[in-house]
Amino acid sequence: MPEGMFVRRRAETEFKPTFRDFYMQAFNWLNYLNQYENRHILHQRNHGQEVRVGKYPVDGFDPETKTIYEFQVLF
Repeated sequence: MPEGMFVRRRAETEFKPTFRDFYMQAFNWLNYLNQYENRHILHQRNHGQEVRVGKYPVDGFDPETKTIYEFQVLF
């Protein structure tokens, strides 16, 4: 099963890998909440697999408070 950051390869770039930086921004934000606000939010990097609530993938989930976290990126 694939792990790590999402990598996209396109013919226009001769299939050189391009990384999506906002995924790391989301993980950094969730880690910040875990460390400085004393939460236990599960996400792909600390849970070892994609976090899902029902059939829906989410960026983070706190099982204690049953809170879903989604990181919104503005382009």
